[in-house]
Amino acid sequence: GDVVALALEQRENSRVMRALDREETPQNAHALLLAIGYWSETVNPYPQRLGITLTQPDLTLPDLAEEERTDLTHLV
Repeated sequence: GDVVALALEQRENSRVMRALDREETPQNAHALLLAIGYWSETVNPYPQRLGITLTQPDLTLPDLAEEERTDLTHLV
């Protein structure tokens, strides 16, 4: 609902937050969602707020050039 949208900065206000007499900020909305157990502590709203995608990019890597290499695995 509107509390989630406020927590994700998709809207600037929340009727629920106002009815609970809480300041309508994304941080307070996030805190409320954590406090009532709607979100777990693993939910991080910041990437979505900033428009950052968390999926791995689909990149193809070129084959390595054939060249002589020194095996340094014995140093580990």
